[in-house]
Amino acid sequence: MRLHSGRQLHVSTGRRRTGITAVVLRAGRCGNTWIWTALFISGRLNARERSLIANVAREVSGIEWQLREVPYKKRMAVLQGLAGHELEGWITESVIEALEADGTTGEITDPVLVTASHANYGHSVDDVTMITMLDEAVDLHIRNHGLKRPVETHETPWHAGLASVVVNAELDGLYVSDGIGDVSECVDRSTGAEQGASQRWDTSALVAFDSVVDDELRAALLKLLVGNRGWDPEEGPDIEKWERGTFSDTAMQSGRKRGAGWGLRKRALIELCGEPPRRQTPRAIVELQSRLCKLIADANAGKGEVIVCRMPPVYGDDVLPLAVNAPVAEDGDMYSWHIDADPYALPSSSWTDCFGRYLNRCPGRPRFVSALVYLSPKWHEDWGGPTRFLDPPSGEVLSIYPKPGRLVLMDQDISHSVTAPRKAAGRRPRYSLVLKLVLHGAVIRLADPSWGEPEMIGSARGQLRGSKRQ
Repeated sequence: MRLHSGRQLHVSTGRRRTGITAVVLRAGRCGNTWIWTALFISGRLNARERSLIANVAREVSGIEWQLREVPYKKRMAVLQGLAGHELEGWITESVIEALEADGTTGEITDPVLVTASHANYGHSVDDVTMITMLDEAVDLHIRNHGLKRPVETHETPWHAGLASVVVNAELDGLYVSDGIGDVSECVDRSTGAEQGASQRWDTSALVAFDSVVDDELRAALLKLLVGNRGWDPEEGPDIEKWERGTFSDTAMQSGRKRGAGWGLRKRALIELCGEPPRRQTPRAIVELQSRLCKLIADANAGKGEVIVCRMPPVYGDDVLPLAVNAPVAEDGDMYSWHIDADPYALPSSSWTDCFGRYLNRCPGRPRFVSALVYLSPKWHEDWGGPTRFLDPPSGEVLSIYPKPGRLVLMDQDISHSVTAPRKAAGRRPRYSLVLKLVLHGAVIRLADPSWGEPEMIGSARGQLRGSKRQ
């Protein structure tokens, strides 16, 4: 149980109001300190929830809370002046437990961020000041939980003009509904659009590149996956670093599994995922991240800054932001369709507390993207082992050949599957590395229109009405 900000609240969606409000509470004594405490609640919370929060806060703190509405963009409760106070965790946890136990709480989709701020304003504080305080509280939560840490980069002579687009595709097309109160707010597709909400056509994107990862970088990345004893990677995974039965192709699974393929031993994978200040990031990974940042910046030229971050532990600490695999012919058909992540269906965490649950590619929200790189020294087409990408509505499949050094950028909610090599590959594994990223920006693209029209796969060709998630 966490005794600080970042605990998830499930609240019923009910009928949403277009206005978003917050509530401020009057001063009182917490311990030996007089402070002006504040609890900010969006207008989407109902009267019962507001009353419950105020009553629990009063019972725990001894303060008689008074409510005042303030316009704000997020669903959150902020204990003003209590950040770091000994009562912060006590009051916050009591409010959370009461909401979770109450009958009004329930399934998805809008979490509430319960946190505290360092600010301590008086009774006459105006709306602008309180909104600023709330923004600061959100920023503090993001920093404390590492939710928006840019990837480590360095100067590199590589530039986006060297990249060659070999596949530019869209799939899984559907009309989706965006909220009417805030352009960054997306409505649950399974329930349809609420009254007055706009609809837009949504497709998942996939772009494959050659010449982003040249042979020198490919070899340096592959070297990270073998030990220091001269192992030939074409002879099979190096058992000094690899273990049979530890690789899973789904984000929600971890640990050893019957029938799973070759995966890096946990210690080797943690070293590969190293980031300052605790660990040093391998230089080849930093170079890859630097090139990715340049590539993504080029795709979004003129659209504002896009901050490239590693995916935080949205599925818990066991699911790392970097994955490697080495399927071999003997794996057969063990690999299944899966997605890397979906921000609409994430479990409760400090991430959902802050950003909520939403549809990937929702305007103004962070976009979950994976960068897949094929690392084998050589690969013949008759050895098989492509990565397959599925358009669920139509059943059409797009296959990407695992050419050494090829890079695939894709939305993490695309259904895809590893394919084991054919027997012709012998003992050779088909090595690949995946960086799981989250992109932050007002507008985020994976492909620049100047790269040409994308190939439409399956449902992306039509204007289907329905739901991707039932």
